[in-house]
Amino acid sequence: MVIHRTVVEAAEAVIVAQFANYRHVDRAGFYAVVHGELTGWEPAVVVSEDLRPGDRWEFRTSGLWAEQVREAPTSTEQHWSYGLEAFAIRIDNPNELLGRGYGERCALGWELDVFVPLAPSDTEPKQGHGSGVLLYENLEVEVTGKATRWEWSLEPGDVADAKDAGLLTTRIDDRGRTEVVPPTVVIPTLLGEWSVAIADRPASG
Repeated sequence: MVIHRTVVEAAEAVIVAQFANYRHVDRAGFYAVVHGELTGWEPAVVVSEDLRPGDRWEFRTSGLWAEQVREAPTSTEQHWSYGLEAFAIRIDNPNELLGRGYGERCALGWELDVFVPLAPSDTEPKQGHGSGVLLYENLEVEVTGKATRWEWSLEPGDVADAKDAGLLTTRIDDRGRTEVVPPTVVIPTLLGEWSVAIADRPASG
């Protein structure tokens, strides 16, 4: 299995994209979560796992086109570009996708460029910067912010390793215990549930 995850933290919204190639079952998956002020503090999510893997990180199916491309690097940075045109659902229950999967349908898209440092290891998260255009419903917003990328190559039995590597968003509390960071939206994947931390709505007043 090969999994790529990217997060761009902009003022208007946090953008999370995950591309997965489940080679052992000849399937691929794409997952996206966008949340923040732009979405009314309710996450807009895309989950598609009935995809066919190919030579490129490009997925096309009904209601979805998603792509990530490794562009020519600079002398110090990797350059990745991302495209998305999709129908997402906006949910108000973070566990909705584990049940009925109901939500309000919404248009979601982006054109993003992410730059992260060149590094000898792909297993550690790389932090850099991202910018581009985020499309949500009838809004088109320029975004820029901190970007983080992960890459994992896993054997079929390495689900625990995948979770430990960050597919679950966790933190260590003051007693050294691991806990999922609230609030979260829970995404079902072929590797199990993936809890993605989402932005808090600012306190009123």
